[in-house]
Amino acid sequence: MTFYYRPTVTEAFASVQYIMTEGYSLPWDQIGYWAVKIVTVVPDAIPVIGSPLVELLRGSASVGQSTLTRFYSLHTFVLHLLTAVFMLMHFLMIRKQGISGP
Repeated sequence: MTFYYRPTVTEAFASVQYIMTEGYSLPWDQIGYWAVKIVTVVPDAIPVIGSPLVELLRGSASVGQSTLTRFYSLHTFVLHLLTAVFMLMHFLMIRKQGISGP
């Protein structure tokens, strides 16, 4: 039995959706501010690690300049780098195993 991964359309859409969500806050108007405020509160519901995770996302206790800098870095570098790494892994696996049939 060989190990293989078969991505679905939902996963492909979700990877692009993450990049779009991070870019939503970059204009830093009222809509972007409140979107970041609401989105960064969601992990707070996770027991034990929720509060530190929210502070890690925001860069401080409240939404501010450090939050914008973190979201900008995620949007322009980190998420694109992860996408490129996964694409490279995908192409290397195709080269190694060949294209599978239907």
